[in-house]
Amino acid sequence: MKQKIIISTVSLIGVVVLGIGANYLYVEDKMTKDHRDVNANAVIVESGEITVDASPETIKNTLSDINKWTEWNKSVSDARMDGDFDPGTKFSWNTESGTIESQIKVVQKDRIVWVGKTSGIFAIHSWTFEDIDGKTKVTSKESWEGLTAVTLQSLLRSDLKRSLDVTLADLKSAAEQQGSH
Repeated sequence: MKQKIIISTVSLIGVVVLGIGANYLYVEDKMTKDHRDVNANAVIVESGEITVDASPETIKNTLSDINKWTEWNKSVSDARMDGDFDPGTKFSWNTESGTIESQIKVVQKDRIVWVGKTSGIFAIHSWTFEDIDGKTKVTSKESWEGLTAVTLQSLLRSDLKRSLDVTLADLKSAAEQQGSH
């Protein structure tokens, strides 16, 4: 009986370790791909939008100045990028959930896309900027996949939606303040 328990325990640990290892390789592989938009088929996909009384250029400049995120984004405790805000550039940032390692994939006049990884999650985040009568409609979409996203999807889905809404409100405030100078 004791031997069966030991074998079962070791087998379970082995399966968990293999799963974590496979997920790590999956996430690392996803980071290297050329992502142009969120994965609409991911286990978690959320979005939000807000109208900002600032130009798309002002909003894009605020969002792309990653080293200043902590000045306006209440969710971010640290953010660092070495280099220019161009496709391929990597950056890291911290939230209450931990450190996120990201890489910029798309930089266009009306669109930005980056990918990120943290705690067994692979994320794709897209931003679009649409000029509407002198204001800008900002849309933020994000998809999450990976073992953690699958396992904790009901909890993480609401956390992601809340995070997008808070970030959009913070971005609106910062861009409107910047635009008024």
